[in-house]
Amino acid sequence: YQYTETGRWENTTEVIEIEAGSSIDEIMSHLTPGKDVAGLTFEGWSYEGNLEGIYPSVKAIYNKNIVSVYSEYLDEEGAIASEAKIIFLDKEATYKDVLEELNDAKDVIGCSFVEWKLVDEDISIDDTIDRDYVSFYAAYDKYPVHIQKVYIDNDDVLKNEESVVLYNAGTSLESIY
Repeated sequence: YQYTETGRWENTTEVIEIEAGSSIDEIMSHLTPGKDVAGLTFEGWSYEGNLEGIYPSVKAIYNKNIVSVYSEYLDEEGAIASEAKIIFLDKEATYKDVLEELNDAKDVIGCSFVEWKLVDEDISIDDTIDRDYVSFYAAYDKYPVHIQKVYIDNDDVLKNEESVVLYNAGTSLESIY
């Protein structure tokens, strides 16, 4: 896989002749060098897994980490909105460094933005990034719950009522009903 000008990782196939029993280092030394792209400098190839398959897979390594960032937050109406983008970070970057790349979550319909949180709770915000995908969500002091009631009234007329109720962060579903 190589990162391309299109802003995506793309799979390329290369057929090389090697001797049976060749090590992964020997195999990778025969690969065509990757290309510098989008301000990234190609540094080599990375391989994870085993050589048992017919088509071993390698991934280009660049001078910066290429990280896909996904974030969820509330839009102006209190509905969940999301954003996905790819960013380039220094190799020593932490998850905290990604926060600078997220949009500015705003206070909406009575909910005050508190902070961005990692979806994966096993990761500390101060850890060095060790993956190529990270997901955040905006935490608020309250959360809107959109309620829609559809019913037939006493005059046999179909009614549709919508409302938004705000609940404090940490409110359990059981306490609402």
